[in-house]
Amino acid sequence: DDPDFADAYLQATCKFFLGTGSGIYILSSMFGRPVAYANMLPYGECGRLPHEIVIFKNSRDVNTGNLIPYGEMISRGVDSDWLTEEEISLLEAQGIEFVDNTSDDIRILVLEMNERLDGTWKTNPEDKQLQEQFVKISPARHFNSNEFPGRVGAAFLRKNRLLLT
Repeated sequence: DDPDFADAYLQATCKFFLGTGSGIYILSSMFGRPVAYANMLPYGECGRLPHEIVIFKNSRDVNTGNLIPYGEMISRGVDSDWLTEEEISLLEAQGIEFVDNTSDDIRILVLEMNERLDGTWKTNPEDKQLQEQFVKISPARHFNSNEFPGRVGAAFLRKNRLLLT
């Protein structure tokens, strides 16, 4: 009969939590439950543990319709672990729109997390190389000013490999 208890119980006992950076994911992290993050922005507000997976909102130039490489968005400050409404408004005023993950992106993220936790995930050399490429362009401005701690979804990186500059 206590909805707060039910919320906490679910997050404490789930196999993993699927969420965004809205803050509620912290409860699962506190209980040591893995988190799969979708629609994340900024990039630094990401998985804090090696077994967590994140996929980001992409950024699009409204004038050209082209997606903007991650390196360029990092140079604009999107690598921090917090963006204020003012900073987001400034980016939008510069002609940048943030693109939500598709339902298919999220479905594939969930499948990857589930397979990784079950020990059935099969990584391939391309996935490792793409992960390393993301870490290489990602500066040490993430959570606690440490190196990027999580893992970007493998299928997400494959789909967005051209943005890894």
